[in-house]
Amino acid sequence: MIKLAFIIGQLSHGGSEKQLFELVRHMNREKFNITIICLSKHIEPYGIKLRKLGFTLFVIESSNKIAKIFKLFYLLRKERFDIVQLISCLSYWLIPVIVAGNKSTIFSERSLGVWKPIWLYFLDWLLLPLSDFIIVNAKAIKKYLLTVQKIKKHPNRIKVIYNGIEDPKSIINTGNIKKSSFPIVTIVAGLRPWKDHKTFIHAAAIVLKKAPSTIFKIIGDGPLRQDLQSLIDRLHISKSVFIQGWVENPYDDIRTSICTVISSTHEGLCNSIIESLSLEVPVVATKVGGNPEIIIDGETGFLVKPQSPEEMATAILKLIEKSEIRERMGKVGRLQILEKFAITKRVKEYEDFYFSCLNT
Repeated sequence: MIKLAFIIGQLSHGGSEKQLFELVRHMNREKFNITIICLSKHIEPYGIKLRKLGFTLFVIESSNKIAKIFKLFYLLRKERFDIVQLISCLSYWLIPVIVAGNKSTIFSERSLGVWKPIWLYFLDWLLLPLSDFIIVNAKAIKKYLLTVQKIKKHPNRIKVIYNGIEDPKSIINTGNIKKSSFPIVTIVAGLRPWKDHKTFIHAAAIVLKKAPSTIFKIIGDGPLRQDLQSLIDRLHISKSVFIQGWVENPYDDIRTSICTVISSTHEGLCNSIIESLSLEVPVVATKVGGNPEIIIDGETGFLVKPQSPEEMATAILKLIEKSEIRERMGKVGRLQILEKFAITKRVKEYEDFYFSCLNT
């Protein structure tokens, strides 16, 4: 049995946290002894769920970063894992992992590093080559690491493994849901700067001039909520654009929408796009990061320039006005997602990869 540890910054709401939860709960626990190590006290909801499923969860808390690094080091030395994988961690967390010693160290990069300050770029350049492997969830991230961040790692040591999804139709009520008499456009994304909800809101204002009965839902929460509400009020569209907040399961909101939107200025591989297409709902998304690896432009949705509310509004209006395009895109999109992003395929790919790590 392989003794496998995942180190993650937090286990609250987020794409990386959800992907880790889905991965470990589908893995073969007769072949893998799995431990999760969280580097903060923020363990709801996924940490609680993992404990209920019987997984070992260590929470390393300390207001002192150096103390936390030493706590992690001593834990790793004590447990002696075969494989340690870091997820959504800054690269300096590699130091205690590598010094503690284990058979294989994996660093996961799930986003483009455009947000990083120069000192973090330098640390990545210095430390990432020390890992045995790097896992990314989009080809765009692999390209970014090699060509922009200039990480000195052989391309064969940077493995692309896409996100996986359990077919939503297998876990929700698949009966007919009441369709609205007016079009609904939904965005599911945390209210953070790089998600660029402002472009979505400005696009909504443009759409409402031509399709005034449209309702726009913003599902998600975060530090920008008040600023975004103020923008909605200033544009006088508060009767049509609503910040709904965080939703445990947004599938019904997605299913009642004529399309969903992703307005990010940069992305890794967006779970929201995968979920929408799996529910036969086309997506309008910015042409950044891994988005073009999910959406086939003109076939399963539309790719638009980032920070272009006009182009985004044009794409949304096309889907509002032409139901036959929506239906065709939805059907093609679902087939593509089930073929390319099924959780069973991803789990097998990860398990095979972990075995190969110990044989390399």
